[in-house]
Amino acid sequence: MTAPASTTGRAWLFNALATVLLWGVWGAFSGLSPEHGFPETLVYCVWALTMIPPAIVVLAQAGWKLDRNPRAIAYGAAVSLLGAGGQMVLFYAVTRGPAYLIFPIISLSPVVTIALSFLFMGERTGRLGAFGIVLALTASLLLAIEPDAADEADEAQVQTA
Repeated sequence: MTAPASTTGRAWLFNALATVLLWGVWGAFSGLSPEHGFPETLVYCVWALTMIPPAIVVLAQAGWKLDRNPRAIAYGAAVSLLGAGGQMVLFYAVTRGPAYLIFPIISLSPVVTIALSFLFMGERTGRLGAFGIVLALTASLLLAIEPDAADEADEAQVQTA
């Protein structure tokens, strides 16, 4: 449908950073709708409807042509179902847990992408990529640790002294 993206320039970096910003803001406010009585099923329906404008933009960029071969349809359906399923589970998680813990945990999804790319597509990462993966895993573990009552009591004692 479209030509593969070039990895020689830095245009991709702007898009990646914009994604981080947009998803970060979305993650910070995603729990507000259910907290204020907006039904979670309706949140999911509204999200699905908001995917229509980007789909129209992508179709326009492709000259309104769709690749209709069975393999493309199968891959497109699989990617769409996995993405929608993940989004549905995420909406469920956000209504039941704190966003500040949920989003760092789900930010590990690129580790799954890297592992699958390594296994199925033969892609490799360098030392810097491996270091980034280790940092991401470490950060997620540290963010998931909740202080116990003894630590909180010690901290309160230090603040009053």
